Amino acid sequence: MPLDLARVRIEALNDLHERSRFRCSYRRIQNFLRGNICRAQRRNALRAFVACEEGSRTVVGYYYLTATSVEHEDVGLEAAVDFNQFNKIPAVYLGMIGVHTTYCRQGLGTELMFDIFRQAEEVANRVGIWALTLDAVDEEAAAYYERFDFQRFKPGSLEMYLPIDTIRAVNETRREADEEARLEAERLLAEAANEEAVDQQAGEGAPPAERTIGA
Repeated sequence: MPLDLARVRIEALNDLHERSRFRCSYRRIQNFLRGNICRAQRRNALRAFVACEEGSRTVVGYYYLTATSVEHEDVGLEAAVDFNQFNKIPAVYLGMIGVHTTYCRQGLGTELMFDIFRQAEEVANRVGIWALTLDAVDEEAAAYYERFDFQRFKPGSLEMYLPIDTIRAVNETRREADEEARLEAERLLAEAANEEAVDQQAGEGAPPAERTIGA
């Protein structure tokens, strides 16, 4: 079933969302959404966000974030120096991300990831963090995250990270692209309105049509 991403909204999870019909190829990701995610959120263990189509409460994709920390020996020298006053290095942890099987490979996962980047930047604007971290469920998932420039803590490891500076750069590029698209849309609308006004003026100034003899 094709998914119209323009009609998809991503919002904070609440008890009114329909979660029971969510299906995912990773059973653990599927069952957590169906089961304990709301209770975990009420206990402040995480914050979850869901994707729904306009006019629907049915979840077609989701992710959750929580706080974590990383050992100094697990990061590069620059990060270790930047956070040398702390026992551990603060980070945001992407606990799970999943897309309904019906809507896989239609761009929803990418939209969720960019929303995650936006959330991570908002956190970084309020508290100091080094990176967004995650644990890939398998090599296929790790390869997917590498498309977004996530790096492995160690060769062959499924533990991965993306520095907050990289996330800021991605977000800024997207903001610039969105602004360019907005300005282009405004330009096209203005041109269309101007052409319509010119056509209307031309019509008003045209001589009356000749009457047919005998009319």
